[in-house]
Amino acid sequence: ATAIAAALEHNNSLLQLHLSNNQIGDGGATVIGEQSTSLEVLNLKNNQIGDSGATVIGAALRQSASLQVLNLSDNQIGDDGASALGAALELNRSLLELNLDSNRIDDCGTMGIGWALERNTSLQSLDLSNNVLGDDGMSAIRTALKLNTSLVRLGLYGLVIGDEGVSAIGAVLELNTSLQWLNFGSNQIGHVGATAIGAGLEHNTSLQDLNLEDTLIDHDDATVIFEALKNSAVKSLTFGARVGKGGTGDATVAALFASLEHNDTLRTLFIHSDNIRTLGTEFLWTRRLNECLLPFHQVVWPPPSVAFQGNDAVYTFLEEVKAKSAPLTRSRAMFVGFGGSGKTTLKTALQLRGAGALALLQQLQRTIIETIKLQWTEIDLREWVDTDLAQESGFFSSCPKTRGLTGKRWLRMSASDVSRVFGHPDTFTSEEVVSKMAAVLEFLTSELGGVRHDEVPYKVLLNIPHVW
Repeated sequence: ATAIAAALEHNNSLLQLHLSNNQIGDGGATVIGEQSTSLEVLNLKNNQIGDSGATVIGAALRQSASLQVLNLSDNQIGDDGASALGAALELNRSLLELNLDSNRIDDCGTMGIGWALERNTSLQSLDLSNNVLGDDGMSAIRTALKLNTSLVRLGLYGLVIGDEGVSAIGAVLELNTSLQWLNFGSNQIGHVGATAIGAGLEHNTSLQDLNLEDTLIDHDDATVIFEALKNSAVKSLTFGARVGKGGTGDATVAALFASLEHNDTLRTLFIHSDNIRTLGTEFLWTRRLNECLLPFHQVVWPPPSVAFQGNDAVYTFLEEVKAKSAPLTRSRAMFVGFGGSGKTTLKTALQLRGAGALALLQQLQRTIIETIKLQWTEIDLREWVDTDLAQESGFFSSCPKTRGLTGKRWLRMSASDVSRVFGHPDTFTSEEVVSKMAAVLEFLTSELGGVRHDEVPYKVLLNIPHVW
């Protein structure tokens, strides 16, 4: 770094210097910063630069009339370094792009930058993503962007802000008329924040690219944003909520696609989600876009053989569905598969949704009782308990009182009998086995005449395989 700085001292021609992914540290940043006043582009990404190095670079930036792009991302700059850079921005009129992504800047450092933005009239792009600024820092950004008219791009991805900070961005969108690109993904955007962003979009006339991926926005709040987008200037949207909060699933994307019917502005749509399984005919509205990307690899409808061929194949398929769809009232079906693969389970699940569900349950009850009573020996009972209930070889034999137990005797057991025989502390799974077994016995001994089929715990039947 010292040798490079010495060369820069007498430089009259070099305009760009890229030194990313090195280890020049504060010492290297200091000597290079002191000699960087003639450069137009300086890239010092990922160089272990801290506050002292950033402070020297800030001092050089005060004097520079040529530097247009400064990349200090992936370093160790904290509040002091950020404040020094902010102080430089108050005086500098050449810098167009400042990248501070992935540093250690919190609210204090952000306030210094915000203060500078109120006075700076040249900076067009600022990236503060993946720092530790919170609500106070976002408040400073909001105040700055009420006055700033030069900033076009703002990166705020992956911060630690709450409702107050998110609402600050909504207020920015309402008032600012210059911001065109906003990356606000991977933030804690919930109901309050989504409402604020929706309100801001309704009044904003400049924003063209919006990133809201990996947030906590649920279905209802997402629809508020989709409605606001109809009358906005946004041309590109990246969207996706985390599965842990319900995620961006079928209903949410259906609402998004349907909103495109009345959206004449949006041209690019990127959906990031692990929770999309079905695409309805609403997806046909995406044909008016220039580009639409979503995770087809997890879609089960349309069939994967169609979805894997891309948007055009899906459009053709859904057009056919839309043109020829009709209620299916009666059809024949044959299920083919190995023993124990679930053919009977699937058939029963389908039949339980029909008008004869109660009669089917009663028939199942009688069949299961007769099979267990007449055919289940101790060996059969042991296989059922070990394989299907405990999923643990030897569990049945580890219960001291199971010796000689047959299906006929088991059917006469009460819930307390089951707990006494199969519930013991020696095996981790005993509690689960007792619970499943008691549920099966309750189903087999209950009166089903007054029970609707959807009130019967169907999962109980899944605990009695190979007998019905």
